[in-house]
Amino acid sequence: MSGEASTEFRLIAADAIRSFIGRSLVAVGLTREDAARVAELMTEADLTGADAHGVFRLPQICEARP
Repeated sequence: MSGEASTEFRLIAADAIRSFIGRSLVAVGLTREDAARVAELMTEADLTGADAHGVFRLPQICEARP
């Protein structure tokens, strides 16, 4: 079907997402402790179905950091 976007989903381990979020936040200036806590909460949000508060928000958070 031409013109339709293809959607592909992949399962990624929660530990891998948590680590990615944490590293990303440290890279934009958060302390390791703060980054770890935010990563934990964002991962928990994804795992409990609150997707709008999970890794989906990472680009927006990183862009907002000075």
